[in-house]
Amino acid sequence: MLTNVNQPSKQVSLNITGVFQSFNQPDGGVLTIGTGRNLVTDPAFGLTLVTGRFSFAFDSSGNLVQGLTLQAGQTTSIGSLID
Repeated sequence: MLTNVNQPSKQVSLNITGVFQSFNQPDGGVLTIGTGRNLVTDPAFGLTLVTGRFSFAFDSSGNLVQGLTLQAGQTTSIGSLID
């Protein structure tokens, strides 16, 4: 359950059944592909429910080099669900 800390009566329960697969890259980075229903955070999207197929990547130092990239599906802002 996710709760708006400023207004605790505003909550949402989510069914999160998705999976992540991570792939080491030749340059030492990691590409992650998610499928299904996942809860992720991203600098551009914030805390988001993603349904479908998406990816993101980090370089060898752990820096985000590819933000949330949706290949098929939809995103839903958690803020919109608990505001």
